[in-house]
Amino acid sequence: MNTTPAAFIDQVNTIVENGGTTTTKFEALTKRWNTFANLEDDMQAELNKAILDPKVKPEELARLHALAIAAAGSNHVTEATVRNSVAAEILAALRVEYRTVAEANYETIRERFNELAEQLTDALDEVDSEASPELMVKADSATRAAWADAPAHAYQLTALLPTLHTAALLAGTTQPTGHADKLLIGLTTNTEGLHRRRVWEAWNNTTGRALQWRELWKLGATIEAPALNDIKPYREPMPMETRAERADYGIRQFEYDPEDDEGKKTFPEAGHTRNAVSSI
Repeated sequence: MNTTPAAFIDQVNTIVENGGTTTTKFEALTKRWNTFANLEDDMQAELNKAILDPKVKPEELARLHALAIAAAGSNHVTEATVRNSVAAEILAALRVEYRTVAEANYETIRERFNELAEQLTDALDEVDSEASPELMVKADSATRAAWADAPAHAYQLTALLPTLHTAALLAGTTQPTGHADKLLIGLTTNTEGLHRRRVWEAWNNTTGRALQWRELWKLGATIEAPALNDIKPYREPMPMETRAERADYGIRQFEYDPEDDEGKKTFPEAGHTRNAVSSI
């Protein structure tokens, strides 16, 4: 990923805020970069001050003189060149140092994500978050609590997703350029055995009280972050096709889904593996 030291440090800080760690060396490098980034040296003023101080040795005067000349001759281009060179050096060092804790940090964020996912699915298993309020009036306290808690769990899960994503990327996971959702589905959902097009439809449906997570649960997916080495992007479905076949009185066109395992024609209503409303 192309980034800057400041952006990289911000990414790591987000991971730390959610339970990750850094090293003493990483913190020292961060401090050095922040010090450099905020430098506002006036070398001419330093030289003017030094020339009046009899304690300043000739060697130091010579050094300040050279620096003042260099500063006087600098412009935005030369300043940017120097700054970019320093930034590249510090960024490389930050990356190398963070790598020593990257996998452990991903595992920490993963565990937190999976805890939240379990809380959400437990609530959904108790009662569908889309059950009507009228039904909840007649429900027991556990069911009402699950119905009320599901949206909060879903939003917590969504809020943690960018940090999980960042932790995975900084630990070495790659994603197709410009296609973050391909990685995000593989990063959060076990879709084994499910129709690819239905999975993407569920992922893109955030209209319900528990967002896309309820749609994935309803489809039969398992919401969980995999181990680092098991992360794989989940490609988008191939475009629907319009095909033709001979009929009794000519040619009949039909929609064909190349994602169907058995190559069957698809129809508007796709079956779900869970009822819309759990019994209460």
